[in-house]
This record gives sequence, C-alpha cells and structure tokens, in this order.
Amino acid sequence: MPNGPKTRPELSLLGDYVPGKSIDEVREKYGLDSVVKLASNENPLGPSPKAVEAAVRALSDAHRYPQGNAPSLTAALAAKLGVAPGKLVFSNGSDEMVQMVAEAWIAPGSEVLICEPTFSEYRFAAQLAGAEVRALPLKEGRFDLEALLGAVTEHTSAVFVCCPNNPTGGWNSRAELLAFLDALPERVLLVLDQAYGEFAPAAGASDYDGLLDQTDRPNLVLLRTFSKIHALAGLRIGYAIASPELVRALYKVKQPFNVGLVSQAAAVAALGDDGHMERSLRLVSEGMEFLRGTFASWGWTVLPSAANFLAVKPSCGSAKELVAELESQGLILRWMASFGMPDFFRITIGTKAENARFVELADAWRRKQ
Repeated sequence: MPNGPKTRPELSLLGDYVPGKSIDEVREKYGLDSVVKLASNENPLGPSPKAVEAAVRALSDAHRYPQGNAPSLTAALAAKLGVAPGKLVFSNGSDEMVQMVAEAWIAPGSEVLICEPTFSEYRFAAQLAGAEVRALPLKEGRFDLEALLGAVTEHTSAVFVCCPNNPTGGWNSRAELLAFLDALPERVLLVLDQAYGEFAPAAGASDYDGLLDQTDRPNLVLLRTFSKIHALAGLRIGYAIASPELVRALYKVKQPFNVGLVSQAAAVAALGDDGHMERSLRLVSEGMEFLRGTFASWGWTVLPSAANFLAVKPSCGSAKELVAELESQGLILRWMASFGMPDFFRITIGTKAENARFVELADAWRRKQ
C-alpha cells in the first residue's frame, strides 16, 4: 500500500529470521510417524520433572500477573551462582535481553562490533537501534578479540562476544577475555553471551570460565539462559548478570511482566534439581566423545566446540545433500548456509539412541557418495 504509514528506515536493513525445520513440519512433509530433531541445540532430556511439576502447580494462578522483579527466582539464582541479587535481571529469553541491552546503551549513529558468523540477534538489535554494525571474521571458529580491540573507535558503543559461539562452538579462555576487558575502554560495553557456557566443562573446554567474579566491572554484562542446560526453551527465560548500576539501567527498559508466572516457578524448581543438570552434562560429554570419534574415523572436519553441538564438514558429497537426505528420513540437522558456512552442518548432541540413529543414516549416505 503506497499510501500507508512508512516504516522506520532501519527495517530495510533487517532480513527475515530463518528458523530450523520443526518436527511437525518434517513429519507432515514426508508422512513420517517419528522424527528426531538435532538442529536447534535443545536439551533432548527435556525439562527437570521438578520443573514440570512446579509449572503445573503454577497454572492454577495463571490468571494473576507475575511479580515483575521475580523475587523467588532472583533469590534462588543468586544463591546458586554466589552473586548478589542486585546483579540479576530476567528477560523473555536471551533474545529480549539483547534487545534490552540495545535499548539501554546503543544509540543511533553509534557503532557496534561483532564477529561473524554468530547469533543473528546481535546484528538485528543493533541495527534496529540505528547503530552501524562492523563485523569481523571469526578466528578458528571463535571471536577474534585482538582484532575486535583494534577495531574500537570513538564511535564504538558496544562489543558483543558469544562464548561459546553459536554456530561454531568456539570459545575464548578466561585469560584472553580478561586481557580483552582490561584493554577495552570503560565507555565501551562488553556483552558476553554465555548461553552455552554450562556445557563447556563437559565438552572438554577446561580453560573456559564464566567470569562471575568480574561482574563488578562498569562495562560488563553476562548473558545466560534457562533454554539450554535447564531445557526450558519453550518457557523463554533469559537473564543478565552485571553490576547493580547496569542492572538498574536494564530495569528501566524492561517490560513490567516480561517473564511469566509459570516460567518463573519452573525455573526456580529447575535450579533445585542438580541431578538433572548432571545427567545433561553426562549426555553431552558421552555424545561428544562418540560423535567426534565417528567423524574422525570418516575423515570429516569437526570444529572445536565447548557447547552442546558440533559444526561438521563432510569429506564427501555436500552438507546440503546430507541434511536433505536425512530430513527425508526423519532426522533434522541444521545446514549452515544461513550462517555463511554452506560446506558445514550443525548437529546437536542428542540421546544415545538419537546419536546412533544419526550415525546409521549418515554412514549409509556416506557410502553412497
């Protein structure tokens, strides 16, 4: 409609998000009874039974608004992490927290630094805020901190670092991150996204560190989520850890009731189930060892990963063909063309049976090449 209201000019810079295929979509497309999804880095164990029970109980109060400051969840998480409650603020998934950061600190005409490929929300939120995004290449699958530091100018308002990085799994060590923080001007905000950080020890990243002891710094915001290790992706609970001063700024842009009552109850219960977390980490550790060994025996390229997924390049055929073939047989992977890596696919670590099913199908495809 040429005479309708004009959209903001920033929208012309934004592309449409391309999600992975859903189980229902693939089931209907191919007429399948059973579909395995190893495409979206979800926890295949599902939520803690304690979290499910708490969510069901909370449903009877679903006609009530939640407490906007999530006091029970704040207290439980602060105790779990060993941080002051005033250092925590919650969001409707990490996506919203990235947007909250942009609303609080990224001004029109400023500059934001990232490396790519990475989580697309950083670019989206910065461009929507009217900032210019300067993207540097990754270095061996992880953020090139030295290059980012050299790219900082007087116009730089924020730097986003994804560690471990999605979609490659690469990570930066504590020493590297501390050196970067020490050299970064305090006027520039470092947003360190640790959505997959809990998986790092199980994935073999002994030098990974969450930097919780650095959150008094005036320009550091850590982002985390209940979507991955706690398997509450459908309930949308993200959070930030930062100095009380930075948290107060985030509260100014936070929607009053952005995390629902049911979600808060489930998250509190999830924090109390150490057994579920231990099982999740064991699943990742064992699955990583099995899949890495399989890919090595096939001669396929696997990027180092400290997350619950692997980025893999077949040595025969193409990643696109493999993903299409396995999808038709009811196993969903993520082709990485949308990340600018068309030679790779990404596979989430699944259950033992799901991993074995993938190997069976991929090996049959491989032998036909």
